Amino acid sequence: MTKTSDLEYELLTLIKQAGLPPPITQYAFLTPTRMWKADGAYPDYQILFECEGGTWSGGRHVNPAGFHNDAIKYNEAAIHGWHLLRFAADLIHSGVAVDQLWRALWGRGWRLPTSSYRPPGWNQRQNTSYATLTQKQMDREILKHEMERQEQ
Repeated sequence: MTKTSDLEYELLTLIKQAGLPPPITQYAFLTPTRMWKADGAYPDYQILFECEGGTWSGGRHVNPAGFHNDAIKYNEAAIHGWHLLRFAADLIHSGVAVDQLWRALWGRGWRLPTSSYRPPGWNQRQNTSYATLTQKQMDREILKHEMERQEQ
C-alpha cells in the first residue's frame, strides 16, 4: 500500500472543504502494457490526478528517469480515455488545483448536491447558483472568470 504524501493529504482536505466528491486515492488503472497507479481518480468521470511534489527541489518527477516514466504513464492514461490533471505544490496551496478539479468534474457531468460552493473568485458578487446552470451557461461563466483573471 502506498502512503499518502503530505501534498496529497492537503489536496484531499481542500477537496473535502470545497464540497467536491471524494476521489479514490492511489487508484490503479490497467492498460494492455501494465497496471499503473494515480494519486487520485474519479473513475465515473474518467479523471485522474497526480500531485507532483519536488518540482523545485529536483524530486522524482523532474529527474530524467522519473520524468520519462511519468510521460509513459500519462500517455497511456490519455490513450485509454483518461483526463489527467497534474498539480504541482503551488497549484494545490493556491487553490488552483481544486478549481481545476471542480471545472473538470463539471465538464464531465458532475453537479453539486447543493449550491453552497463556488470556485474561488467566481462571480460571488451576483451569488449565482452554479448547480442550476446549464453547460452552456457554465461555459460562459468559466470564460468570463478567465477573462476577468487575465485583466487583473
